Amino acid sequence: MILLFNKPMNVLSQFTDEGKWPGLKHYIDQKGVYAAGRLDRDSEGHRITLAEGRNRQVRRMTAAVGHPTLRLVREAIGPWELGRLQPGDWITTDVRP
Repeated sequence: MILLFNKPMNVLSQFTDEGKWPGLKHYIDQKGVYAAGRLDRDSEGHRITLAEGRNRQVRRMTAAVGHPTLRLVREAIGPWELGRLQPGDWITTDVRP
């Protein structure tokens, strides 16, 4: 089973809170779930396609050309897409799409 979660901005990609930033435990009540992908606290998404993004790559690329990224939303990872899933909502799906 894979759990797809539309992470809202300012939520950490971990189950534990850190200071004023809430973790996933405030949104996901499934047992035995572990965070596999990571988004920065301040990320949500934008329509940029990368074969392999690393370590704030999009933010650095857009800043380098004078257009800093203010909002970033990952809409898909591999074959799994958020579709109409709203921020803070999650669904489960098969491991194989």
